[in-house]
Amino acid sequence: MDRPASFVGSAFLALLVVLLGAGVASVSVGLWRGQRWSRSPALVWQVLQASVAVPALGSRPQIGVPLLVAAVLVAVGAFTPGVVEEPADGRTPLDRD
Repeated sequence: MDRPASFVGSAFLALLVVLLGAGVASVSVGLWRGQRWSRSPALVWQVLQASVAVPALGSRPQIGVPLLVAAVLVAVGAFTPGVVEEPADGRTPLDRD
């Protein structure tokens, strides 16, 4: 294994990955709780994921196909009527007993 050219660059990249992971986890929790704000960042992430998946379809379909299927399913699922409509009582699915 080669040594990284720059420790600072490697540390920055590791921090960036951790922050992106925390952001995606936050969006996931927001989607789970039915919060409206979380749909937009989820869609942006799925577009980015699809932009990685489409070129991978030609060279590495074992990676590209699952990425593209997941991107399409999450994007469609985030905008289904059951998710978009606000309940009459204003409570999220997790608030119900």
